[in-house]
Amino acid sequence: GSLCGIDIKPREFQVHEIEIMKNFAKVIMDEIELRQIASVDGLTRALTRRAWTEQAKAEIKRTRRHNRPLSLAIIDIDKFKLVNDTYGHPAGDKVIKQIAKMALERSRGSDYFGRYGGEEFVFLMTETPGQKAKTFIEQFRKMFEACAIEIGGTNKLWCTFSAGVAEWKESEDISNLMARADSALYQAKENGRNRTVLVD
Repeated sequence: GSLCGIDIKPREFQVHEIEIMKNFAKVIMDEIELRQIASVDGLTRALTRRAWTEQAKAEIKRTRRHNRPLSLAIIDIDKFKLVNDTYGHPAGDKVIKQIAKMALERSRGSDYFGRYGGEEFVFLMTETPGQKAKTFIEQFRKMFEACAIEIGGTNKLWCTFSAGVAEWKESEDISNLMARADSALYQAKENGRNRTVLVD
């Protein structure tokens, strides 16, 4: 960050004035760091639920204004409780970190990836119609399924996820879009998990 002091005429800053500016700059930097901590999940580096929701609301306003496609995917790691119960929470954390790492590596600068709950993630894809979003998430799902996650020593885990995808409809708010994507996720779980479902 930078701090700029502007006056109506050129002048030299006194030593004590420079010190005041330095202290003020430290206060601003502390505030920026606190905001970053509040917006980024400590374990995964994904957006927090609150930060993601705010970004999603803003993106929907932009989408409505310009009438552009937008899609949302809700991703849930399959049988995650079993991972924690069988291998322990540190192993569960490694699975969560791995899926987030892979998602962030594949997301574009205009996408928003967030951790919505314990093992549940949300992926908002701008300029993306529903079918294209489903194809992208399905490719990601297959890559995650094939990924060997090291959980300590020579032990490795292979995990899967289920996903529900919904394309934004005109005049729809974030709650309605989430509800439709969640409905698609429920269908994916009911139909055997480890799959991506696009809702109409």
